[in-house]
Amino acid sequence: MFTKYDNTHILFTVGSYTVRVLNLVREDSCRTIPNHTHGDNSYEIHYICDGCGQAQIDRRSYDLTPGTLYVVGAFIEHSQTPCPDDRMHEYCIHIHFQRKKSAEKQNNSKETEYLLSLFEQTFFWFGSDKQNLFPCICELFRCVERKTPGYQFEAEAFLRQILIRVIRNYL
Repeated sequence: MFTKYDNTHILFTVGSYTVRVLNLVREDSCRTIPNHTHGDNSYEIHYICDGCGQAQIDRRSYDLTPGTLYVVGAFIEHSQTPCPDDRMHEYCIHIHFQRKKSAEKQNNSKETEYLLSLFEQTFFWFGSDKQNLFPCICELFRCVERKTPGYQFEAEAFLRQILIRVIRNYL
């Protein structure tokens, strides 16, 4: 199974940053994802909920198991290979995350700006999810799939929660 949502029209501001969802992917996979990178201000949040495999990130190998969370930013080479006998189930959130020009900045707490800049400056993170991201990710995908009235606002709320939980995992 492979599900991809492009053109979600999810765009919002958080602190002095603009966040735009480029696409959402849910995949039950036995296929290898070849080595690739993404452009400037682009980030992918990967969550493995079932199965196992290997990721190659900046020429290093990492084991993928249930509960693995990893984030790759701009120009970070990465690929992924599932174990042939244990189909991997993954969610991937591909976003564009960019600081606004100084004239557009809003008044925000120092903590908010610190946390957002931490996300922006972390081009690679790999670990086990300690912030219970899976329910938020599932709800994000459900609301985008259903596209009921107001789904973009609901998706934005889930994405905000996902971002803060990803950053808490960094810490």
